[in-house]
Amino acid sequence: MCRDFERKLEASPKDNSKDFWTYCKSKLNNKTGLGDIQNEDGSLTSDDHEKAEILNKYFTRMFIREDTDTIPIMNERQKSVTLRDVIINPDLAEETK
Repeated sequence: MCRDFERKLEASPKDNSKDFWTYCKSKLNNKTGLGDIQNEDGSLTSDDHEKAEILNKYFTRMFIREDTDTIPIMNERQKSVTLRDVIINPDLAEETK
């Protein structure tokens, strides 16, 4: 019976496009998710909670938290010169690519 259904879909995929694509999707084995991950002891784990913990430890070590307690204080700058007019001469400008 299954083979008859397949032949029917093969014969006229345009006439039965919805059935054709539904059948195609049902035959695909696409699994989303993350595969097994190696623990620190070398064993593989498939437990989602353990995988999350392993990845959390890894990325925590890879990225350094910035120490916000010892940020230097910048002195306030004094405005000594104010730019008033900007004149652009197209003949002197260079084209950049």
